[in-house]
Amino acid sequence: MNNIEIVLRYEPEKGYDGLNIPDIIEFIYEILGKA
Repeated sequence: MNNIEIVLRYEPEKGYDGLNIPDIIEFIYEILGKA
């Protein structure tokens, strides 16, 4: 489940205070699409 770790590292870099679920889901789909 590396995707979850990637999201947790990626989100703070984007400046989110908390987890934005729709953005996380979209980001995971992008990762899966590029994998």
